[in-house]
Amino acid sequence: MKFNLRIGAYSTILVLIVGFLAFLLLTRKPFESTLLRTPGMTYQFDEKTKIVSNLYQIEILNKSMEAERFEISVEKPLKIRWVGNPIQGIEQGKMAKGEFFILAPLGLRKNGEKLPVRIRDGEGKEEIIKTSFIQPDE
Repeated sequence: MKFNLRIGAYSTILVLIVGFLAFLLLTRKPFESTLLRTPGMTYQFDEKTKIVSNLYQIEILNKSMEAERFEISVEKPLKIRWVGNPIQGIEQGKMAKGEFFILAPLGLRKNGEKLPVRIRDGEGKEEIIKTSFIQPDE
C-alpha cells in the first residue's frame, strides 16, 4: 500500500477529530448547576425584621467519576435558609435537587439587581451563578 494524498487527508481529519474529542473531555467541568427563582413566586417580606426573601430551586449534576460534596453560599450579609434538607453529597453521575430561600435586609440591593450564588465542590472548583432578587420598593 502506497501513501497518497487521500490517505494523508483522511489521516489528518481523523487526528483532528480525536484531538478535538480529547480537548472536550479534558476541559469539561466536574459538575453542572441550574439555579432558578421559583416561577410564580414573588418576594416575602417580614415587617418586623425588615428582611426580604426569595425562593429558589437548584439542580446540581455531578459529572465526575466519584461522589462529591457541594457547598452553596452567598456573600454576607445575605443568608441561605434551606427548605428541607440541604444538598451536600452527590453520587457520581447523579443529580440532586433542592429549594432554599435567600434572605436579605430591605434596601441592601436595587430591585432586580443580579445576585451571585457560589457553588463549590469538594476540590475547591466553583461556579458563580448570577440570579435576580426582587424586593418591594422602599
